[in-house]
Amino acid sequence: MSCARGVQNIVACGVTTAICVSTTVREASDRGYDVLVLGDACAEGDPAMHDAALKTFMLEDGLFAAVTNTDAFVEALEP
Repeated sequence: MSCARGVQNIVACGVTTAICVSTTVREASDRGYDVLVLGDACAEGDPAMHDAALKTFMLEDGLFAAVTNTDAFVEALEP
């Protein structure tokens, strides 16, 4: 599947990990984007729901997204 304007990768973060972030991640994945979620840059009122959402993204070897933290992401961007 070809993604819009040559974009292939999306980095996701935000509030309500189990609802808003999850919906965005799944929609992006369904549209063919490779998604990376910054788990420590997401928030959820219930920590158990946050953890469950992050685990769901990574089902079946990252079916919906890969998950990392902001430190690792920033480090990967540095030359």
